[in-house]
Amino acid sequence: MSNIVSSNINELFPIQGQDNESQGFRNNFLYIKQGLATAKVELTDLQNNSAKKNADNNFDGHKLENVIVNQVSEFFRNKGNVSGVGVTANVIEAQVQKLRFTSNSTLRFTGWPSIGSIGKSYRIRLHLCSNSVDNYTIIFATDGQGIIKYAGDGAPFPSPFVVSISGAEKVIDAWSYDGGVTVFIKYLGEFV
Repeated sequence: MSNIVSSNINELFPIQGQDNESQGFRNNFLYIKQGLATAKVELTDLQNNSAKKNADNNFDGHKLENVIVNQVSEFFRNKGNVSGVGVTANVIEAQVQKLRFTSNSTLRFTGWPSIGSIGKSYRIRLHLCSNSVDNYTIIFATDGQGIIKYAGDGAPFPSPFVVSISGAEKVIDAWSYDGGVTVFIKYLGEFV
């Protein structure tokens, strides 16, 4: 609700056909000036803090509730060739990431929201493949030496995970609700 007070303005002033005191003019101009100053503050706040159709929006951790969404997509990042112990999947870079391994590697999840972000769960989907017909062993880890919990379709998730090319990408989902202290991984399958 706006804080502009328009009721102070005397719309009946000046009175036609009589000598009007200048104080009435000054009062009306003062109320108009105060209203415009309040409008400027409120409009600036709207410009700075409202959702935009022509710019990226950051809702700074605020919820959207009772929303119907249509044609919502996730951001994709192709990380290209990766190898070694320094491979990362940063959850804030993109919800879907593709990594092409060129050696045995450790894949570390980073960028989970802080533990203080109660009620938030972040998810990342990874498309894993290799650069050759070789099989590479991928060990999953998370910041702060967190716990990785695996699940599969009725079978335990293989740990360490083995990635081979054979024309397919292996896809996993990973998520955490406690800032990466516990990361849940589910193998979705091999896609040819």
